[in-house]
This record gives sequence, structure tokens and C-alpha cells, in this order.
Amino acid sequence: MKRRYENKSRVVRAVIFSVTMMALAVSSYSQDFISREYRPRWYQPYENFGQYDLRKYPDYYQEPSTGRQYLSPVTYDQFGNFLLPGGDIYYMKWDQSRIGASATTDASSTQYYNSVFNNLMIASDEFSNWQTKFLIGSTLRAYFTPSTMKITRFNGIRWDASSRKNNVTLVASPGTNPIYGVHWQSILGDILKIGGSYVSKQRGTISDSHQDIDTAIRTGPRYVYVIVSDDSPEDADNGPRVYGIKVRSNNEDITKNVPQRAFRIPDLLNSKRYYNKDFQKQFVFPRSSSLPFVPQKVEAVAYNQQSWVLDMLNDNTLNDMFSKTDAINYFGYVNLPVAGSDDPQSRQFAADTSKGFLEASGTDIVIYEFLVPYAARDLEFEVLAANDYCIDIVSTMYRITQEGEADWADKPFTPAWNGKWSIYYDKKHCVNAPGNVKDLSNMEWVSVRYDRITGMSVYGLNMELNWRGLFVRAEFNQYNEYRSYPLPDKWPGASSNELHSQAWFVNAEKTFGKWSLGGEVFNYPRQYMQYSSWSTVDDNDDDDQYVGGSEYPGLDVDFDRTVDTTWRGEPYILYYFDSISFGDDFNHNGIIDERENDDQDDLPYERDSRGQHYFVKISPRELTKISLGHYDIKQEYFKGRNLTDYVKLEHIQSLSSIGEFGVFHRMERVQDDYKSNQYYTQYTYDNRGASGYFNNLAFKNAWYNSSMLHTRLTFIPSFNIINDAKYDVINRVDTDFYGTVDQQRRRAPQDIIDASFIHKADYTLRIADARILPEMYWRGFRLMKERRIKEFKLQPMIKFVHSYFTKDLQYNYYGGRSWTVYPILRFDYQVAPNTLLRCGFQGFPGFPEMRRNTGDRLHDSNSRRMIIAFENRSLYQGFNLLVMLGVRREKEEWVESFGRKQPGTTEYFISIRSEASR
Repeated sequence: MKRRYENKSRVVRAVIFSVTMMALAVSSYSQDFISREYRPRWYQPYENFGQYDLRKYPDYYQEPSTGRQYLSPVTYDQFGNFLLPGGDIYYMKWDQSRIGASATTDASSTQYYNSVFNNLMIASDEFSNWQTKFLIGSTLRAYFTPSTMKITRFNGIRWDASSRKNNVTLVASPGTNPIYGVHWQSILGDILKIGGSYVSKQRGTISDSHQDIDTAIRTGPRYVYVIVSDDSPEDADNGPRVYGIKVRSNNEDITKNVPQRAFRIPDLLNSKRYYNKDFQKQFVFPRSSSLPFVPQKVEAVAYNQQSWVLDMLNDNTLNDMFSKTDAINYFGYVNLPVAGSDDPQSRQFAADTSKGFLEASGTDIVIYEFLVPYAARDLEFEVLAANDYCIDIVSTMYRITQEGEADWADKPFTPAWNGKWSIYYDKKHCVNAPGNVKDLSNMEWVSVRYDRITGMSVYGLNMELNWRGLFVRAEFNQYNEYRSYPLPDKWPGASSNELHSQAWFVNAEKTFGKWSLGGEVFNYPRQYMQYSSWSTVDDNDDDDQYVGGSEYPGLDVDFDRTVDTTWRGEPYILYYFDSISFGDDFNHNGIIDERENDDQDDLPYERDSRGQHYFVKISPRELTKISLGHYDIKQEYFKGRNLTDYVKLEHIQSLSSIGEFGVFHRMERVQDDYKSNQYYTQYTYDNRGASGYFNNLAFKNAWYNSSMLHTRLTFIPSFNIINDAKYDVINRVDTDFYGTVDQQRRRAPQDIIDASFIHKADYTLRIADARILPEMYWRGFRLMKERRIKEFKLQPMIKFVHSYFTKDLQYNYYGGRSWTVYPILRFDYQVAPNTLLRCGFQGFPGFPEMRRNTGDRLHDSNSRRMIIAFENRSLYQGFNLLVMLGVRREKEEWVESFGRKQPGTTEYFISIRSEASR
């Protein structure tokens, strides 16, 4: 099987190479690559402000094959209307909520206008054929290439120079971790763009400096802890074993000269922590889930390619574990002495070394404690380890506020330590074992070094060719990471260390009239910008002015960076907000890729991934496309593989003046054991937000079919009938199921089915400049002036959503059926040239909004919501400002109350939104 696919890849790769050397008639192109750079939500080219108006938002991106247009970002107002790019810049509310007989008032405001209007252009000029702009600000955008720099809120200066054929951008930021960068791009012959980038981020301006922790160092690191844990904590079988550990400093083996102790904590998340001297009170690490299995958080963190232990242990918890002073109200439970023992070496959680090795399986951890000498200028550990190990280092930095230092012989929890354990914990993840070995076959000495990042740099080349139907885009980047042993600035002799990695990709597509051939190859190693805090590429999928957060149309509908489970920010009237969508799901997580927020830095490909993807597309008519593809993605460290063949049909047919229909289908043959996030959210959109689990390992060996049918009919002018139906089925070839403990509990059936339907109808009545009442005269005297209505729009609507599902695709993993009815009435009345009175109702007395779910009857409910607001539009400095003042009210009733209080809310608000002017 493996050889067949490798031969197939070689043949297709050769064909791609041959075709890209040809040039035929000019033709439009579109991309269906795995790379996120070609998904509409990530499409954002390098831009140079030298020749642009800073008030402009990004232009439309139009996909030639479908004619669809995308904006990034997009947003909706509270009535569900699509708006131009923008978002809230000021929001104030008074929230009067009724819960049972009690009432609370919440007055709050959110102000973002300083961030929207804070770009200051302090110089702008042109000379010869060059234009230039110089900016300074705290939230500038700095985007070079997807692999070198994408910083949403850059604090510093930016200089852009631009001519017809050349663009140059320089950026620089001050602070403790300054960033410097330059990007140059030229156009050759109007067909080829080539560019070069250099980006550097340093810890201060002095080489190998640690100025950001100067106040946290007294006389150098003293206690250093090496932590060994299971890299697959979800597996409750054979864990990593440690047979020995050596310490090296200043190129010498100092193992025999360094005091050391070993501890083993069984089930870190359920171990006792004491917080008073009498040992009468205790508590445990809280679980992130009530499930009686490995906590979900551990399983989710396992994929971050770093360490679930460091993710779970914050500074407070580390202090709980390692503290040696009785000046606080709790003790370090690792160093907790055995009750009644005067032996300073006697400790609870002391490791039993009689077997010749220490083992940590599941959420057990092994800790080695070392007392490092003052003379250390570098520090390295050699660990004889086997199986699926994860090795981390935690070092204690004494704070300058300490009174002194205790000695090794001083017993913990005695006055000798008072005021001498005020420390800063410096954490470093060192190494994960490749794969998931359980048979000791990978036993070896593993070298891990304790040092800190002092800087990084990345430089590379990028190109884009568009010539006679041939499109090629490529990047090659070199990443350098600089590290050193942390010492105060005035202490010489710290060793330095450099790590290097290269990341690259090539995308190509060639059109031949009605068909095209394309492919991509890529390699993004795990080490490439692996530390997010040092990465110069943000996680900002929606491309708004805020880093991270959710992305429409996930849980965040309107880009307000909060999960829309309440009124705040989401469209209040939900008619236009549909959950059914069709598209590529290359990573098999249950969400089509262009609608996905992955919570990772926006690199073109995931770290620890290399592979290729080839496809053929045929367009027999303008709005019809058939695609066939094959991709093979491998992981170096996790030893996973995503091997998939697919065929996709997209067809849209116009029905003259009465509407249109569309047919979409994607069929895949999937073999995917790629180690990715153990939990994916299968979003089931409703006004409360969404929740659910999707088990990607159901794709381990399966056929996957996704079908969608769309119709829009307009038999009567201004009356629309819309129907969408989607049917997803996973036919598992091999029912043997592996994965996390909790995934095994949610064991997937042979066939996993989810069918969803949306039915909508709306009518729009428009009255413009119509006479409501005539003028009235009596004996030549006018009794009443004519009354006219300038503009009035009335929209009755109804929407019905229902779905059928087997277990494993919903939060409640039992099969069942769910449905929701949305009766809606809206009207807009123009009271002045720039002011509208807007009103919307969703649910009425006797005909409420009804939600039902046979698998979750606890949350069956009826609800009504109403919004009335005045909206004013004005133009300010190139922005449309939408000022809205109004009131919203909602009341919800449980079908079966079970003694629960009925929620209800009344909210008064003032909001100001900005959008780019047309």
C-alpha cells in the first residue's frame, strides 16, 4: 500500500513539473490548495501603504471559478444585515435582567475608538516616480509574508516607499523585545513578483542579554528541576522510563558534585496539596472536566507539540509544589517532609529507585531536583530515557527583594527559609519523543540544555508568477533561534547556542481552457517558530485589529472576540445566519477549512507537517466545477499521516427569473491517523452559541461523503423561498478504534450520519414616497397638511432548521433529532435622511421561537426577543459611522422547568460601529 502511493506521488509530481514548464493561452485561475493562504478567510496579500489611503480596508477578493466574493473581515449588525469591514468602536449598555424574583443591573461600556483612529501618518511625500509614507503608532499592521511576519498590533514605526515596480517596507519597535524588519518586492515584466524579507526579534539590544529578567536574578539560578512526563497522557499504559541522568556544566561532568533528589508524583492532577502546617486541610489539582477519565484539557494540550505539564502548571502552582519557606500559608508538597521524620532527605513523593528506573505513565510525573553551583555558565542534562517521553526544565530565579539565601542543609519549612524563597520560575520545554513508543526500543541518552531564547531571526525569499494561465507561488525561509544560559548582564561567560530550521512551500496551477492542473509541496518542521511568544506571526484568522479570539462563522459571529453565547455582539435576529455550509475539510475535523478558526499562528501550514497535494479541475460550464485530488501529509515527530483521495462536484444552475439551485458533493477515501487536537467542535449553530465533540479518529480508515442541495425560488417578486439540505456520512472500513480514553468511551458506530436542513421564506414590502393622508380643505382653508411616508420596509420571515444525527457528532453523543422554528417580523422606517427607526421581533405570543432536541430535552425551550433602535449613519474621516441607540428584550421559558428559573433580560444600549466607506 505504502509503495503504491509513493509511486503514484512520484508520477503525479513528474506530470506537474512538466506541465508547469508549458505556457498556453491566458486564462483565469483559482486556488483550492491546502495552504491557508488560499482560503478566502486568510487571503491577504503583502501591502505597501506608500501608494494607498490608510483609511481603506482590504479590497474584495473574488474567486474566478465561482464568482463568489469575500471580505475580510466581515460583520453583521444586530438585525443580521451584512455590513462592510469594521466592528464596534464604542459600546455602552444597561442590562436589566430578571432571574426569578431577583433583579440585577449591569452598566458597562467598551471603547475601542482609540485603537481604530490611532494610526498617525507623520510624513507623506513623493519624488520622481516614488511615493512614501512614514507612520508611527501602537497598533500598526505589519505583514510581509505568511511565514516571516504578520503582526496585527505592531507598536513602533513603519516606513513605506513605493514605485510602479518596487515596494519597500521597514518596521521597527522599541521595548524589551524589539522587532526589526524589512521587506522588498519587485515586479518583473508584469508577470513575476519576487521579494525578500528579514525579521529579527531580540531580548534587548545587547547580544545574549536577559535584561527582561534582571530584577529576577540574585546570584544566578540555584535550584533546577528536570521534569519527565508521558507525551501521550491519554494512554494509561507503559509510560516513559528514566534509567539515569547526568549533569554537565562548563564542558565538565559535574554529576557527582551536584546535590540532587528525585521525586515521583502519581496522577499529578489528583495529588494532595497541603496549605496549613497541621496537615489537616488539603485540596487537589482541579480537573477540567467531571468525566472520570483523563481530563479533557490534558488531551487537548497534548497536541501543542510542547508539554501538557508546563501548560497545567502556572507560577502559583509551581510555588505550591517547590516552595521551601514557612513564610506562606501553604507548603511545597514535593518537598513535604514525611510526618514525624527529622531526616531532611525524607520527603513525601520521594521516588523509589530500587527498580533501576523511574516511570511516569498517564498523568504521573518524575522530578529531578539539582542544586546548581554559582560558577555555572552553561547547563546541560543527559537523560537515559525510553518510550514516549516529554522532558521539561523549570529553573528558579531569585528575586532581588529577597533578604538572603538559605543553604542546602537548611530544612525546608523552618525559619531559615523565611524571606528567602521569593522566586521567579523560568520554564522551558525541551524535547518530545518521536512517535508513541511503548516497547523501550528507543532507549538512548537524550541531551537537553537549560537556556533561554535571547533572539530570533528569519529571512527568506518569496515569488509569485502569473503568466499565460500558469500560476506559481513559493516561499523559502531560514529560521534562526539564539539561546544562552541566563546570567546578570555584568556576568561574563554565558554560553550561546543556535538552532536552525527551514520552511518552504511551492504552489502551482496551470489552466488549459476549461480544465486545470495544480499541486503543492511543503515542509514546515516542528521547530519553525515553535514558541508562540517569540513568533512574528499572529493568530488572527479574521484579520481584524485584535489578535486571537474566535472567527466568524465559528462561535464568534461578529468579530467581537467573544464567544456569542449571550446577546452581546451576535446578530440578534438570526434569519440570515445559516449553519449549513459546503467546502473542503482537508484536516478532517468536522469544520470546512474556510470557516475554521484553528487557534494557531497563521502560518501557511501546520508545524510538523510535510507532504504534497495534487488536483485536477474541470469546468464544463461557467458555474460547474469537478475536482479530483490526492494529498499525503506526514508528521515527523508524532508519526501521523493523512492520506486522502477525493472527488468534488460543484454545480449552480440558474432558473431564469424564478431562482436558482445548486448541487454539491464531496467524496473522500480517508486514511488519517494524524495526531491533531483530540477534540474538535462540531458547531451546531443557534442563538446560544454551539458546543459538541467531533471524533477525528473516526476517519482513521473510512469513506466520507458530504452532499448539499441549495434552492432559492422567487415565484412572486420580493418573495423568496430558500431550502438547504446537507447530508454527511462516514462509513468506517475498520472499526478497530484507538485514541484517547474519553474518545474510546465515545466509541464511534460503524456509520456516522448527520443530516441537516434549513427552510426559509421572506417577503419584503417597500413603500417609498407614498401618501398616507391627503390634504384636507374646507371652504378654501387647509385643515390638514398632506402626510407622506418617505421610506418604509416591512419584512415578515420564517425559518425552520432541523437535523438528524447518530452519536459522536453532537455534544450529547446519543443519536436523535433536533429542530428550531424562528418566526420573525422586521420593519425599517426612515424618519430623517440619515436616520432609521428599526424594529425586529423573533418569536411572538402564541407563536414563540421553539427549540427541541430529542437527545437533550433538558434545554428544550420557547423564547421571544425584541429589538427597537434608532440608527444614524454619518461619514467621518473616510469611515462610515453607524450610531445605534435602542433597547433589546428577551424572555425564555423551559418546556420542562424542573424547578429552574426562567431567564429574561432587558438591555438598553448605545453603540458606535465603523465601516469602510464605499
